Amino acid sequence: MPDKLLTFYFYGPASSRLISGDLNGGDYIDLSYNAIYGTYYPPDVPKLTKAQLGPAAVHVNTTPAGTAVSLATRTIEDGYGVYLYYSLPGIDVNSYLSRISSALYDTETEIADEDCIQPWISAGPTGPMREQFAASRTRTGRRYGPVSK
Repeated sequence: MPDKLLTFYFYGPASSRLISGDLNGGDYIDLSYNAIYGTYYPPDVPKLTKAQLGPAAVHVNTTPAGTAVSLATRTIEDGYGVYLYYSLPGIDVNSYLSRISSALYDTETEIADEDCIQPWISAGPTGPMREQFAASRTRTGRRYGPVSK
């Protein structure tokens, strides 16, 4: 799947089973993330470089902004290449994200389109709303990004 990313949450029993015989999980995984919210723990996936690892776990609804900024600063200082937000809500969290993006990119974030802030669809990807769910995830996804200077 050359146009797809295979990512791995470094958590639980799977994190200790990345090598089996001559098979190595790092040969198949593109990116790996820490999954324990509010913490800094670099995943240990053999064959992945620091650029492919995300040691910070930031749950937008529960991780305090000061902690998220500290985790972003440490991610950059330690040379890691991935910083992942979990659970972006269907409300404006621009000020929260701006503090973090300032630490990561030395620039604030902006909302590209006010219509992108919408609540999640309650039906999951398996049911009668499957096509609508998939289309809406891409069409109304949170499009936050660095502000151009």
